[in-house]
Amino acid sequence: LEQTLQQRQSELLGPIMDRIITATEQVRAAGNFSMVFDAGSGGLVTADPSLDLSDQVLSRLRSMP
Repeated sequence: LEQTLQQRQSELLGPIMDRIITATEQVRAAGNFSMVFDAGSGGLVTADPSLDLSDQVLSRLRSMP
């Protein structure tokens, strides 16, 4: 029963969350913001993809002894 509830909740909230994420990303880009945080949770909502350092960190890790 709980699994069915979670699935139904995802079906209903998924499209709404997708719209919120898209709108937030559009506002971030239009306002030339680097990052947007959720004040309630303190978590990162969206960020400029050019700020992603993952490839640089992986490269550095691979070059370490």
